[in-house]
Amino acid sequence: VLFTSNLTNLPIQSAAGRDIPQGAIHIERVRLIWQDRLFERITLSNYSREHSTITVSLHFAADFRDMFEVRGSTRQKRGTVHVARTDKASVLLGYDGLDG
Repeated sequence: VLFTSNLTNLPIQSAAGRDIPQGAIHIERVRLIWQDRLFERITLSNYSREHSTITVSLHFAADFRDMFEVRGSTRQKRGTVHVARTDKASVLLGYDGLDG
């Protein structure tokens, strides 16, 4: 499964404090689900006339709810969520379900 989204920035400030207008930075997110993994590539392109340095931060999370919970059912008990493991190239969000 492949998903691509194209976005732009809201008005922001550069790392040096200069105003960057809305739409100056193009953000492309490409997500690929392959071999039981989610891969994501994020590309930023600056379309303004000036060089800009910006701060980018990524936040990762997963709740591992099953499809019945998402639809509104409640569960008496859930499995075990593991602490995220990270390295330079990946983030692993782990979970052991009640069924093992």
